[in-house]
Amino acid sequence: MTLTIAEYAESEGISQQRARELARAGKIAARRTGRAWEIDTEASPPRFTHRPLSAQSLNDLLTVIADMNLDSVTGVRKQRAAERLRGLRASEHPAALLAQWAGRTPERADRAHQRAILRAAQLGRDDYLKLVLAEVDSDDLTDPKLLKKRLRDAMQVNQLRADTLAERAGATTEDVKQLLSRGRLKNYGRTARILRAAGLRPGAVPR
Repeated sequence: MTLTIAEYAESEGISQQRARELARAGKIAARRTGRAWEIDTEASPPRFTHRPLSAQSLNDLLTVIADMNLDSVTGVRKQRAAERLRGLRASEHPAALLAQWAGRTPERADRAHQRAILRAAQLGRDDYLKLVLAEVDSDDLTDPKLLKKRLRDAMQVNQLRADTLAERAGATTEDVKQLLSRGRLKNYGRTARILRAAGLRPGAVPR
C-alpha cells in the first residue's frame, strides 16, 4: 500500500516535515516522484551502515551505478548492491554516504565512469550523483528474456512487489506476473506502463 507524505504522517502521528526527513534519510521505504514522495508501508526500508565497504562490495556498487543494471552481480552480492543503490537514491546527501562507504583510501576504480563517481563523492557533489543515480535503463527490450531480467532488477532495486507495481501502472497483478514469467503481454501499452512504473524507459518492447 502506498501513501502520500500527508497520509503517512497522519497515520504515524508525526509532522509532515518529519515524514519527509525519514524518507530522505532512507529510514522508510519511499520513492520520489517529481517533488512528491510515495511511501510503501508494506516494504522494509533500506538497512545499511556508514562503515567502509570491502573492496569487492565497493566495486560491485560502483559497477551497478555506472551500468545502471545488476548484470555484474548475483546472489547475496546482488541483493546488497541493490539495497545500497536504493539507500543512495533515498539519501539527501548521497555523496557523503558513498564517500563513507568508500573509506579514506578506496581501491582504485577500473573504469573512468567509476572513478568519476568516486571523485564526485569525495568532492561532495550531490548534484552530480543525484543525476547519475536517477538514470534509468533505456535498452531495446524486444528480447523477452532481457525484459524479464531488467524488470526483476528494477523491482528489486525499488523494492516493488507485483501488486504494488500493478497499482502504480494501472494494470493487474496478473499482468505483472505474466510479464515476469513470459517477458511479453498482448497489450503493448500495458507493457510500457508497467515498465515505466518500475523505473524503466525502454526504447522498444515485444509486440
